[in-house]
Amino acid sequence: MNILAHLALSGKDAEKRFGNFIGDGIKGRNLDILPQGIRQGVQLHRFIDSRSETHASALELRRLLALRIGIFAPVALDILLDHLLALQWEIWYCKDLRLYTNQMYLELEPRVLDMPARQAAMLPYMIQYDWLFNYRSEEGIERSLRGLGSRIRSSPDLLPALDVFRENRSRFTESFMEFYLAIRADIRRNFGVEPLL
Repeated sequence: MNILAHLALSGKDAEKRFGNFIGDGIKGRNLDILPQGIRQGVQLHRFIDSRSETHASALELRRLLALRIGIFAPVALDILLDHLLALQWEIWYCKDLRLYTNQMYLELEPRVLDMPARQAAMLPYMIQYDWLFNYRSEEGIERSLRGLGSRIRSSPDLLPALDVFRENRSRFTESFMEFYLAIRADIRRNFGVEPLL
């Protein structure tokens, strides 16, 4: 799961959303120094990542991608899962995707100084190029895969992942729906997160 899913799965609590957003930038196990809501958001981020790495539906898609892009399959899968969420947004949530993404930008931008360096550096680009909403289009996903590949030291070509997605669209869609249903239920049960309406 990438940024859009992490935010959406945080539910209605802005502090949990913030903690989830900065989760990759928080290292170590001792989270006690963080305020409770942010700490819970970081824990939620780690839980989502763990489920993405172990759920049968996600593993099936990762194996499919690995045939074409090898060890970078998990990275590409995160972006493709956000693409599927953006495409199906109205199935899962009542709020319009454009309204939601604009709300997230407005919520996160004033807190840039509270973010770890990586997220603080990324946020202006995320807003300027409207990453969250542009996950909905294949052109947006292509830009994301190209940009992500250029930020990895070995500069792998991640674009073949989009070809795999196009060739197996129904399989990706079905596996995503199964996975997203499961992870929402897991989060509600383990974290008490009320889903967005």
